[in-house]
Amino acid sequence: MNLPKDEEVEYGKLTVKQLKERLAAIGAKLGGRKKELIKRLILYELNANFGHEPVDYVPDERMKTSNDTTYKDLHAGCPLPASTQVSLLSFLKWYHDSSTI
Repeated sequence: MNLPKDEEVEYGKLTVKQLKERLAAIGAKLGGRKKELIKRLILYELNANFGHEPVDYVPDERMKTSNDTTYKDLHAGCPLPASTQVSLLSFLKWYHDSSTI
Protein backbone atom coordinates (compact mmCIF):
# COMPACT_ATOMS: atom_id res chain seq x y z
CA MET A 1 0.00 0.00 0.00
CA ASN A 2 1.27 3.46 -0.82
CA LEU A 3 0.98 5.94 2.02
CA PRO A 4 0.47 9.64 1.48
CA LYS A 5 3.96 11.12 1.79
CA ASP A 6 3.02 14.16 3.89
CA GLU A 7 1.30 12.04 6.55
CA GLU A 8 4.11 9.48 6.57
CA VAL A 9 6.66 12.21 7.32
CA GLU A 10 4.60 13.61 10.20
CA TYR A 11 4.33 10.24 11.91
CA GLY A 12 7.88 9.33 10.96
CA LYS A 13 9.15 12.05 13.31
CA LEU A 14 7.42 10.44 16.31
CA THR A 15 9.04 7.78 18.46
CA VAL A 16 7.60 4.29 18.72
CA LYS A 17 6.43 5.12 22.24
CA GLN A 18 4.57 8.19 20.98
CA LEU A 19 2.99 6.20 18.14
CA LYS A 20 1.84 3.52 20.59
CA GLU A 21 0.37 6.18 22.88
CA ARG A 22 -1.71 7.51 19.96
CA LEU A 23 -2.81 3.99 19.03
CA ALA A 24 -3.76 3.24 22.64
CA ALA A 25 -5.87 6.41 22.72
CA ILE A 26 -7.97 5.13 19.82
CA GLY A 27 -8.08 1.54 21.08
CA ALA A 28 -6.01 0.10 18.24
CA LYS A 29 -3.54 -2.78 18.25
CA LEU A 30 -0.16 -1.72 19.66
CA GLY A 31 2.14 -4.42 18.27
CA GLY A 32 4.35 -4.22 15.21
CA ARG A 33 7.24 -2.31 13.75
CA LYS A 34 7.27 1.48 13.45
CA LYS A 35 6.17 1.41 9.79
CA GLU A 36 3.17 -0.80 10.71
CA LEU A 37 2.20 1.54 13.55
CA ILE A 38 2.31 4.49 11.15
CA LYS A 39 0.14 2.65 8.60
CA ARG A 40 -2.36 1.76 11.32
CA LEU A 41 -2.64 5.39 12.45
CA ILE A 42 -3.04 6.71 8.91
CA LEU A 43 -5.70 4.11 8.08
CA TYR A 44 -7.55 4.98 11.27
CA GLU A 45 -7.54 8.66 10.32
CA LEU A 46 -8.77 7.86 6.82
CA ASN A 47 -11.64 5.80 8.23
CA ALA A 48 -12.41 8.08 11.20
CA ASN A 49 -14.35 10.55 9.07
CA PHE A 50 -16.03 7.88 6.95
CA GLY A 51 -19.24 9.31 5.59
CA HIS A 52 -18.53 12.82 6.88
CA GLU A 53 -15.92 14.36 4.62
CA PRO A 54 -14.41 13.26 1.31
CA VAL A 55 -10.89 11.87 1.53
CA ASP A 56 -8.39 12.84 -1.15
CA TYR A 57 -6.24 9.72 -0.70
CA VAL A 58 -7.41 6.70 -2.72
CA PRO A 59 -5.21 3.58 -2.55
CA ASP A 60 -4.17 1.83 -5.74
CA GLU A 61 -6.56 -1.14 -5.94
CA ARG A 62 -4.89 -2.86 -8.88
CA MET A 63 -3.35 -6.19 -8.06
CA LYS A 64 0.16 -6.71 -9.34
CA THR A 65 0.66 -10.21 -10.72
CA SER A 66 3.57 -11.86 -12.39
CA ASN A 67 3.70 -13.89 -15.57
CA ASP A 68 1.46 -17.01 -15.43
CA THR A 69 4.37 -19.29 -16.35
CA THR A 70 6.34 -18.28 -13.25
CA TYR A 71 4.26 -20.32 -10.81
CA LYS A 72 3.31 -23.98 -10.99
CA ASP A 73 0.83 -25.82 -8.78
CA LEU A 74 2.82 -28.84 -7.68
CA HIS A 75 -0.27 -30.69 -6.42
CA ALA A 76 -2.63 -30.03 -9.33
CA GLY A 77 -2.62 -33.66 -10.49
CA CYS A 78 -2.79 -35.24 -7.01
CA PRO A 79 -6.31 -36.06 -5.84
CA LEU A 80 -6.88 -36.00 -2.09
CA PRO A 81 -7.29 -39.44 -0.50
CA ALA A 82 -10.71 -40.31 0.84
CA SER A 83 -10.93 -39.61 4.55
CA THR A 84 -13.51 -40.11 7.21
CA GLN A 85 -14.08 -38.42 10.52
CA VAL A 86 -12.67 -41.49 12.29
CA SER A 87 -9.44 -41.42 10.27
CA LEU A 88 -9.01 -37.68 10.85
CA LEU A 89 -9.62 -38.01 14.58
CA SER A 90 -7.18 -40.92 14.87
CA PHE A 91 -4.54 -38.88 13.01
CA LEU A 92 -5.10 -35.86 15.26
CA LYS A 93 -4.80 -38.06 18.36
CA TRP A 94 -1.56 -39.59 17.02
CA TYR A 95 -0.20 -36.14 16.16
CA HIS A 96 -1.08 -34.75 19.59
CA ASP A 97 0.48 -37.74 21.38
CA SER A 98 3.66 -37.61 19.31
CA SER A 99 4.13 -33.85 19.67
CA THR A 100 3.94 -33.87 23.48
CA ILE A 101 6.96 -36.15 23.90
